[in-house]
Amino acid sequence: MKKIRKFKVAISTFTICTLIKLNSVSAAVSFNQGQATTDVKALLDPIANVMIGISIPLAICSAGSSYFTWN
Repeated sequence: MKKIRKFKVAISTFTICTLIKLNSVSAAVSFNQGQATTDVKALLDPIANVMIGISIPLAICSAGSSYFTWN
């Protein structure tokens, strides 16, 4: 019984080590600050445009509402 258990543990350990070896990823990552800045800007520009598109009409409406309720 102990031999079977040791065999199972050995097979499991071998399988796990093989999978880790096969799926190992290289840690050499290059970081380009200019590209990162461009990516963030490209991501935020549409959001900023939507926010501006919403805020300008709201500012006009609130200014008009304030003007007409004042008089």
